[in-house]
Amino acid sequence: MSPLRRLQLLAPMAALLPTALAQQTISVPGQAATIEAAIAMAADGDRILLTAASYQIPDTGLLLTKSLVIETVGDNRAVIDSPDSPSAFEPVSPALRITGLGSQGRIVLRNLTFTGGYSFWAFSTVRPAVVVVDLPNSNGELVLEGVHAIGETRHRDEACPGLRIDTGPGVDVLLRSCRFEGATGSSPVFAPGDGEYDGSPGLIGTCGGALLAECSQFVGGGRRQDAAVATSAREARW
Repeated sequence: MSPLRRLQLLAPMAALLPTALAQQTISVPGQAATIEAAIAMAADGDRILLTAASYQIPDTGLLLTKSLVIETVGDNRAVIDSPDSPSAFEPVSPALRITGLGSQGRIVLRNLTFTGGYSFWAFSTVRPAVVVVDLPNSNGELVLEGVHAIGETRHRDEACPGLRIDTGPGVDVLLRSCRFEGATGSSPVFAPGDGEYDGSPGLIGTCGGALLAECSQFVGGGRRQDAAVATSAREARW
């Protein structure tokens, strides 16, 4: 495991502070049986409160396109488990994919842990990341506070970072007290070479807007020394 590397906060965060935007709160379980059901029934501006210790999600993962707050509160931290790779040939999805910011242009995720699952198959399809942010044409703010994403455990030297970001100039991203880990594992015993694993960075990304981080950790998996590989058009420095 490579040394931890930290991004430093480079600009005032007043414009990005995770102020409340919730109109109603949907508890899971309670008012909704699953996280995906809560997202489907929520309207822009709602809050989804996770009260259980852990959650299983479908093979397709979670898709987020609305202006929502999704969080646990207090000392609790919900663990959202990605399904393991089912076979060597079936595609695998990230635990969470964010492709829109909703009508209010703002998403807040707080105190959540996402796991990348396990792939036994040496040549199985690579999971693109645990959390994927795909917002090249959106406008608004994405706030991740106390979010942990642990890369897939697999037997292949391919990148499955904890976080993969692609944002355009209209999106600002704030990472506060987060931890993103790259894929880890060991090569199969029948593989050539020394059997060690190169792993992947904790973060891979290209940001057209601001990428600001405070007290966040990025950990390269395996022998990877590049804990984070990301570029930003403004307000970011490594």
